[in-house]
Amino acid sequence: MSSKKRIVVLSDSCALPRDELKYEETYFYLLKENMPYYDVINTSVRGNTIVNSYINRNDFYLYYNPDVVIVHLGVVDLYPRPYPVNIFWKLFFLLLKKIGINVDEILKYFRLYYKIGDFFNFTEVSFDKYKKHYKLLIDSIPLNAKIVCIGFVNPSKILARSKKYSNMVKEYNDFISSFADNKRIFYLDLFALDQSYTIWDGYHFNSKISEYIFYKINKIIKI
Repeated sequence: MSSKKRIVVLSDSCALPRDELKYEETYFYLLKENMPYYDVINTSVRGNTIVNSYINRNDFYLYYNPDVVIVHLGVVDLYPRPYPVNIFWKLFFLLLKKIGINVDEILKYFRLYYKIGDFFNFTEVSFDKYKKHYKLLIDSIPLNAKIVCIGFVNPSKILARSKKYSNMVKEYNDFISSFADNKRIFYLDLFALDQSYTIWDGYHFNSKISEYIFYKINKIIKI
């Protein structure tokens, strides 16, 4: 049986590779390669929300008996949508894609995606629901485990077009940071970082921010 302590990274696409961020540039990889005395486990899933993470908490973090849990969730929850997020609309747009019509691409091309989203206030998860499930998730983590709560970056570039998202980010960060006691639960603030830390969409990370997050987490874990 391995004697290594375990770090679980619980996130969405922000902790995963993409076209603009190689696997070797993710903060998960940097943790894994530079902290050999830890077993670093990435349970992050694209499109993941706080609600999904809590409902499936056994698979996401509890079964691993973690010593450290990195909670990095919220972008998918808060992201502005130009239509309700439910099975009917998902099936409808899937059918349209089958005949070559991509509604998201059309709305973004005409710069309507965020304007409509701001007007109708559609999000994947409401702020009240987010707060409820975030607290439930934090409370469900074993008391002997350290927790690192990562906040939101300041939206820039394309995402800055959404006034709702931009206005809500500080409120979300204030809520997330309220859990920190700097003994067991730590808050990693990313808001002050400028737009050079994100890719074209204004919220996904580049290698520069991955290195920054790795450095900060490494420092926290050694406390």
